[in-house]
Amino acid sequence: MRLLAGDLPLRVPRWRQSGSPEQLAEARGLRLLAGGRAPSDLPLTAEWVGGAEPPRLRLTGVPLSSREGGPLRLSLVFGPEAAQHLIVPLPEEAVPWRRELTLPAGTLRLAVLVEDLGRGLWSGQLVAEPESDDGL
Repeated sequence: MRLLAGDLPLRVPRWRQSGSPEQLAEARGLRLLAGGRAPSDLPLTAEWVGGAEPPRLRLTGVPLSSREGGPLRLSLVFGPEAAQHLIVPLPEEAVPWRRELTLPAGTLRLAVLVEDLGRGLWSGQLVAEPESDDGL
């Protein structure tokens, strides 16, 4: 391993904080499932993809510039013992991001959270399977 000469610039993404622990995201998700509210620090849209089996969830958002923050963590909280976390790297510009995720079979509702790990900002939303229009 060699070190670079002192006059050569080294450019790397700036991410100094590690964000909150996953357990805090899960606790926030459980609070949403129980009827609580979440801040709207970050734009987040979560939509159930109709007619898909297994169920799918479409997530979209527009992050703040990644120059000052870190990646995003998406957390899906299904209940006290069930959660999934996904790290989403971001480009330097604040461009919209989109993810479509497969949900576990039998999922009827969940809490979705997005957190900017560099700034600690977060938002959340409760998402439920849409009601059937066939009256059954």
